[in-house]
Order: sequence, then C-alpha cells, then structure tokens
Amino acid sequence: MAQQPVTADLLRLALEAYRDEYRDLSESWRNLDTKAQGLVAIAGIFLAAVFAWTRDLPTTFGTCERLLLVGSCLSLVAAVIAAIWALFIKMMSAPPLGEGTAHMVRDILRKSKKDLGARTEALYNDQITLWKKTNEEMRKHILVKARCIKFGQGALVLAAVLVSVLAVGTVF
Repeated sequence: MAQQPVTADLLRLALEAYRDEYRDLSESWRNLDTKAQGLVAIAGIFLAAVFAWTRDLPTTFGTCERLLLVGSCLSLVAAVIAAIWALFIKMMSAPPLGEGTAHMVRDILRKSKKDLGARTEALYNDQITLWKKTNEEMRKHILVKARCIKFGQGALVLAAVLVSVLAVGTVF
C-alpha cells in the first residue's frame, strides 16, 4: 500500500515537469513571434526604401548594379515571406486544461474508493501522455518557426550587403 503514494508522487512530478516544459515552450513561441514581427517590419521598411531608390536610378547604372538592386529586392521579399510564414497560425493539440481534467477527476471520484490509487495513477499517465503530445507538437512547430526566422534574417543581411555594395559603388 505504501508503494501507491510513492508512484503517484513520482507521476505527479513527471506531470509537473511537462507543464513546466509547456510554459517554457510557450515563452519561446512568443519570443519567436516577436522576432518574426520585427523582421517583417524591418524588411518591409527596407524594401520600401529600395523601391523608392529605384524610381530615381542613376543613368550610369549598368547591368551589374541593376542585378544587385534586383537581388536585394528579392532577398527582402524572401525575408518578409519567411517572417510571415513563421507567424502563420499552426494547429496543435491543446494541452489538457481545467475542464477536461476536472471531468476525469470527477469520473474517478464517482467510482469506488477501493482502487482509487490505481485510477489516480492512470489519470496521471493519461495526463502525461496528453502533455507529452502537446509539447512534442509545439517543439516541432517552434523549430519550423525558428528556421523561417533564421532564413529571413539571412535574407535581410544579404539584402543589406547587396545594397551597401551598390551604395558604395554609386558613391565612388
């Protein structure tokens, strides 16, 4: 009989670890969304500036300069698309929240008290399974989101380098 509380305590510990992990993953998700929003804003402003510059292109611009300008525009558009892709709403399993958990607990309590320990352990195992699935899905989407942002940041840097080369070439 002494073993059931120990098992339940260990399962509760595992469940709490999954909840903490979900909290950390949610924070990472919010941080990545903030980065993606900033990337869209920066790349969008930069793109508008490049378009404004293209209206008054010097007549001395040759094919190489024009290719640099087109390359920077394409890089900026790629950055915007990557950042927006990172912001798309992803469908994921919801974590086992209050109402569902309360329903499971009420169901356990309605039954005989004699095998309460085993049913409690089963509840913890069910909860752990649900949290694990949610966290795995969230982790997968976070990785995709991070890759999109990384790609967008690289495209933004590339555009900045191309425009800088073009600007320095224009000055000299």
